[in-house]
Amino acid sequence: MHKKRCLYLLVAGFVSFASGCQPEEPSASETPSLETRSAPLEGVVGTWSTNAPQLTGTGWRTATLLDSGLVLSVRDGSTGLYNPYSDTWRSLVGPYLFGRIRGTVTRLPSGKVLLAGGTLSSGNQNQAMLFDPATESWSDTGSMATGRVDHTATLLDSNLVLVVGGSYNLRGQTALAELYDPTTGTWSSAGVLPEELSMHTATQLYSGEVLVTGGTHFDIWNHPFSNPRSAAYVFQPATKTWTPAGNMSRTRMGHVAVRLYSGNVLVAGGTADANDTSSDVYNPYSRQWLPGPSLPIPGPYVSATLLYSGEVLVLNSSGQGALYDASANAWRLAASAQQVRGDFVTVMLQTGHVLALGDGAVERYTR
Repeated sequence: MHKKRCLYLLVAGFVSFASGCQPEEPSASETPSLETRSAPLEGVVGTWSTNAPQLTGTGWRTATLLDSGLVLSVRDGSTGLYNPYSDTWRSLVGPYLFGRIRGTVTRLPSGKVLLAGGTLSSGNQNQAMLFDPATESWSDTGSMATGRVDHTATLLDSNLVLVVGGSYNLRGQTALAELYDPTTGTWSSAGVLPEELSMHTATQLYSGEVLVTGGTHFDIWNHPFSNPRSAAYVFQPATKTWTPAGNMSRTRMGHVAVRLYSGNVLVAGGTADANDTSSDVYNPYSRQWLPGPSLPIPGPYVSATLLYSGEVLVLNSSGQGALYDASANAWRLAASAQQVRGDFVTVMLQTGHVLALGDGAVERYTR
């Protein structure tokens, strides 16, 4: 009897091996979940160091890592280059950008940087511009159909840049999406979102699709929190179409979103309650939203940066930090910035450090 049972198990094993040991398909009634820890991980990790401050004054700014390892910063219309190896700044003030703020900056595969949208005293801009690191100069490169601010810009696998939504005047948003082709310097339509949005996020998935989350409609009195959104949409580049992608657990606008190494997208912040520390996780394979773990720091959250380790560094407007460990699906405290506060921007350097640029302060985070 024992020999017969062993022979049966052996044969069953060969059959399983021959069939590739395929996993069972989940039933429609099964809902995937994340194993969430009940408490944050212990310990405070990382350190901050003070770096050379920017040469220009306070105001709106961006930070873009160039192929050379330098950081391009557009700040209230002026342009500066930061060298993280010598901790020095060079100012590249040019006439093209005088007074232009609130645009998006996207590094292209060519190494050039696209500036799309933004506003001047004359109104929102549809004229796009290119920064060429080789000549350290700006030039015009076609115009969008709609000038906009508070939009998003995402580099696609095709090397086209997808610009989505945004505000086109003081009391209106647009549902129009546009594509920039860097080979021709021209813009074309990328379809229309199911609703008008601004202050949303756009995250490219491993599939090449783009996930757009949250955002808001302004009312006639320009009150953004009157109409925040929980809905999400996915853009298919091949067909230039938009499809619903479920709803987050809360309405969010001005939030942070980052794609994890797993392909999931982590979303946090952006609610009207600064004490709301919830997060949501989008699973692009099951097309479902899952509840994420609560952050150990209050909002509003200013930036979320994916580190080489796979962890995510989230900073709030007070400079407090939290580090998300995707393998444990849990947060731990990160060291707080020493000086950076308010509406700052961050960028990860080639060295793996995170550079934070704020009013009168520049700091670097080391994990």
